[in-house]
Amino acid sequence: GLTDSVYQKAIDMAKSHKAQIISPYYMYVDREFVHRANEAQLEVIPWTINEIEDITAMYETGVQGVISDYPLRMKKALEIYRN
Repeated sequence: GLTDSVYQKAIDMAKSHKAQIISPYYMYVDREFVHRANEAQLEVIPWTINEIEDITAMYETGVQGVISDYPLRMKKALEIYRN
């Protein structure tokens, strides 16, 4: 995860560039980051998540999507998350 000041700096920078989506490295994403970004009307789509367990964990943080090299693993992780 990131510190509060780094969270806010990343969100502020994205907003200053009129971004609608922020795509941080997935290891920096947690529920708090997603919550803050969503409050700032930014979608969070972290990258590059290739293990089913990590993809599922990202869905649990509330992200709007994930970037992966393995779409079938993403599909499997989404099935696990929904059940």
